[in-house]
Parts: sequence; structure tokens; C-alpha cells
Amino acid sequence: MSRWRPGDRRPDGESMLRVDQAGEFGATRIYAGQLAVLRRNCPEAKLIARMAAQEQRHLDRFNELMARRRVRPTALQPLWNVAGFALGAATALMSEEAALACTDAVETEIDKHYAAQLARMTRSWHRTSPSSKQRSSSIAIVPVPLERPTLRAIPY
Repeated sequence: MSRWRPGDRRPDGESMLRVDQAGEFGATRIYAGQLAVLRRNCPEAKLIARMAAQEQRHLDRFNELMARRRVRPTALQPLWNVAGFALGAATALMSEEAALACTDAVETEIDKHYAAQLARMTRSWHRTSPSSKQRSSSIAIVPVPLERPTLRAIPY
């Protein structure tokens, strides 16, 4: 049974999908910026490459859902494309630890976003939500950067 009552705001599925897709897109751009700068053979680059592949799978799924549901992407996507790459490159230029600290912060915020979003959704939307499916795999990669020395990063 839904807890919705007249006068309550209903979750907007299109905007949720758009925001989730934008977040996954941004994460892939951050990782692309980091990988463009980091040495290919360093352990941090290998870790980030695995995380980037997982985020790309999430993005592909959101793109598929958006196309099927005829939801337009955010109008800010061109800006996010450049800003995400620049953020990733800048953190990687600082140090490997800074890149991992950025990754840690991004994944932590994604997890918080999905948790808050799930809390706001109705039971019926929750069953079909991409967030409920993506959240478990996003959470699975959060501890990985924490195993690295992210706390030693200067900007942290």
C-alpha cells in the first residue's frame, strides 16, 4: 500500500532518471580525466579503470532506460562533460592519492544520493527504479578506494 496522500508530492520518475544518468555520466568523465593523466601501470590507474568500466555499464543502462522512456538528458551535460574530465585530470595531476580521494568522495555522494532517493520513492516506483538496481553495484565499489591511502591526499 502506498503512503501517498492527496497533497503529497509524487516522485517525478523522469527527473530522477535524468539526475541519475547525469551522475553516472559525470562519474565516467571524472574517471576518464584521471585515467588520461595517471600512469597506465600504477595500481591506482588499474583500480580506477575497473571502477570506470563499472560506471560505464551503469551509464549504458541509464541511457537505455532514458531512450525507452523518452526522457531527455540534462541540458547541462555538455558542461558536465568538460567539468567532470577536468576534475578527474586535476586530481590525478595532484597525486594518485588525490585521485583516489576524489573517487572516494564521488562514490560516497552517489551512495548518499541513491539512499535518499530510495527513501523518497513510492513502493511501486521502487520496484522498477534503476536506482534500486544500480545502488547495490555502486555501493560494492565504495570500499575499494577506502583501502587505499586516500586520507593522505593533500586536498583531503
